[in-house]
Amino acid sequence: MGTISGEERRKAERSVRDDYTLNLSSGGRPYGDVQLRDVSTRGIGLQVGGDLKVGQQLNVELFVPGGSITATASVVWAEPFHMGYRGGAKFTSLGWFGRRKLARSLGGKDGRDSWFDLILIAIAAGLGALVAVDLLK
Repeated sequence: MGTISGEERRKAERSVRDDYTLNLSSGGRPYGDVQLRDVSTRGIGLQVGGDLKVGQQLNVELFVPGGSITATASVVWAEPFHMGYRGGAKFTSLGWFGRRKLARSLGGKDGRDSWFDLILIAIAAGLGALVAVDLLK
């Protein structure tokens, strides 16, 4: 796949997904014309009908098969493109469950490691219970 602009910027493998849709807002104002160009577990490539500036904070709602993922992202590059801008944004707040859901929807995990994930979740729950008991003392 060719680069979007200049040298390759992504640190994670990106996927072009026509079955994903994207809602985007910044400063409480939604973007009306948004196109998701590509996605990875670290960020998105996008095209918008309005202004886009490096450092701008975006509220992202990404609809993937089986659900949606919400996150915030920071624009890392932007350039004028036709009637708007295209650019890339890295996720700045995408929780573990959101990242896992996104990775699975991108085909990053095929379920072979589900027992390992279950063990990690059980350990985390046990540690959380120990902390709660300690706080109640």
